[in-house]
Order: sequence, then structure tokens, then C-alpha cells
Amino acid sequence: MESMESDDARHPLANTNVNEIVRLTQALTELTRMIERMRGPRYFEMVERPSRFLFYNFLGGVMRGVGGAVGATLMMAMLLYLLGQLQWVPVIGRWIAEILKIVETYR
Repeated sequence: MESMESDDARHPLANTNVNEIVRLTQALTELTRMIERMRGPRYFEMVERPSRFLFYNFLGGVMRGVGGAVGATLMMAMLLYLLGQLQWVPVIGRWIAEILKIVETYR
């Protein structure tokens, strides 16, 4: 039969001094506070209620999609405006004029 000392030697904190244990305890306490501040209980409530969780994820996806569409539209409008200002360049000017005609046709 093995002695108690061999069991203590296998314990993960057997060779750890008191200062390290205090530091780890403080870090764990701070981590717990951070989770509570991040609304951990609210997250767990959403996980327990899948319908609410799915609704918020769906709503977030819709908003990301609308934001991407609006952003792409604004970027294309700015790009076309800037390209319209470059009509004085001979080679690019004709190509840009054709693009602007196509855009004007579909307005």
C-alpha cells in the first residue's frame, strides 16, 4: 500500500507555494467578475430558450446583410462618381462613358 506522501506528491498543487495559490485564486475571482459583467446569466438564459436564441441570431444576420448591401451600394456610387470625373483620360474616358450610359439607362 502506498503512503500518504505519494498521494500528496501527485496532487497538481503539491509543489506550489502559497503565493502562487493566492495569485491563482485572485485571477479566478477576477475572471468570475468579468463573466458576470459580460452578462453571462443573460447568455445562459438565451441558450436555455432556443427560440429566443434563434430569433436574435436571425435578426443579427438580417442586419449584417442590410448593412453589407447599403455599404456596397455607397461604395459603388462613390466609385462611379470618381470614375465619372476621369472622363478626360482618352482610353479610360470612353469606357467610363459607356458604363455611365448603362447606369443612366437603368435609372
